[in-house]
Amino acid sequence: MSEVNLPEGWCQTKLAEIAEWGSGGTPSRKEASYYEGDIPWVKTGDLGPRVLHNSNEFISEIAVKNSSAKYFPKGSVAIAMYGATIGKTSILGIDATTNQACGVGNPIEGLTFSEFLYYFLLNEKMNFIAKGKGGAQPNISQTLIKEHGIALPSLAEQKVIADKLDHLLAQVETTKARLDRIPQILKTFRQSVLAAAMSGKLTEAWREKNIYSAEEQYDALTRNEEEYLALKLKDDKSKIFKEKVKFRIQKTDNSNIELPQNWIQKPFFELCLLNRGFDLPNAKRVAGDYPILSAGGEIGTHNEFKVDGPCLTVGRSGSVGQVFYTESNAWPLNTALYAKDMGFSYPRFVYYKLLTMNLAKFASSTSVPTLNRNEFTHEVVEIPPLEEQIQIVRCVEELFAFADRIEQKANAALERVNNLTQSILAKAFRGELTADWRAQNPDLISGDNSAEALLEKIKAEREALSSKKKPKKKAVKKAK
Repeated sequence: MSEVNLPEGWCQTKLAEIAEWGSGGTPSRKEASYYEGDIPWVKTGDLGPRVLHNSNEFISEIAVKNSSAKYFPKGSVAIAMYGATIGKTSILGIDATTNQACGVGNPIEGLTFSEFLYYFLLNEKMNFIAKGKGGAQPNISQTLIKEHGIALPSLAEQKVIADKLDHLLAQVETTKARLDRIPQILKTFRQSVLAAAMSGKLTEAWREKNIYSAEEQYDALTRNEEEYLALKLKDDKSKIFKEKVKFRIQKTDNSNIELPQNWIQKPFFELCLLNRGFDLPNAKRVAGDYPILSAGGEIGTHNEFKVDGPCLTVGRSGSVGQVFYTESNAWPLNTALYAKDMGFSYPRFVYYKLLTMNLAKFASSTSVPTLNRNEFTHEVVEIPPLEEQIQIVRCVEELFAFADRIEQKANAALERVNNLTQSILAKAFRGELTADWRAQNPDLISGDNSAEALLEKIKAEREALSSKKKPKKKAVKKAK
């Protein structure tokens, strides 16, 4: 801000003129007694809260005497000068010492005060970062801080600015806190949607108008048990089923659970066949590039091997129990199990069903946990008719899409709020937040109350005090 454009009653000066600056030091780590005291010792990692009431480390009185650590009074304002923390700022809410990475300004009484200096340093953070030198670990110095320019308002206006910033930034933080909670709220909402879907509550109204029987569909599919088992173990066209797993159809007792109308209980493997993924050395080349699926999702593409899509994978080792789904053909790694539809399930329904199951309980308790496929696939689950599976997926995805839209709007709002703090600070130190106040209080910003008059007054007082402290020179007699 140039002097020509300064608001009435403001003047241009340097930080050295409005606060007394210093920094601390680090006592020797070799002396254990230095760190057994009760004197707060502030480091840059402690900075950040508006008012700092405690420190992570404490030192002793002897540590202060035998190091460059210094006391700074309550109300001083500390700013980080080194590395990634440059510009982090806090008001000391306690008498404290600091290390050498903290620059500390003690506001000069009658010229400025803690809150105004704190907000000014907060506003200048990016400018300090830009001035930092040192490559990977940029640093600023006390000299640089002292020489940093500031457009200083009258003392009365400084207090108005600080009060307005307290009020506005508190509102910003409250709004930000509410927006920060939205992702967790939406996560809980999605979990509730899945729980309602897999219990049949989500499609209660649909069932009243649509009559399908899971038992009849299942019986039709499995009427010839030999043909059904052959279907379950048959290689697909790409000859990718290398493992012949013998499954047994279990007869389960569903008397202990109240099923929705026309749902049945069956082992999970009745929904799909889960096979282990493949190692690259054993892969057979096929045409095209396919997503490589690990236990945790897509990690690249490869043209060696494929599973006809849609492809559903479950983490077998590494990311145990993680579930990933893609509509396209894919190449699953051997750290995952991949699911193959057996004609009685809708793949996306199986995906959502897996998300609600505690798969971790089927993992081995070894140093490298691995999902036990045999136990996992024989877990008894509740299965609706195929048509209801499709309807469940439709309902789930409509609600998920609604949640996604809310999350996108919340993220956009959060980004605007994060930018709002800096915008408010910038307006404050251009004088825009207090333009009306200046118009209504001209006597508080002019004459002896102007920032320039205050600077001259305090400067004169300090020079007078300094001259009184200087020792008088002895008169030297002239030689005759």
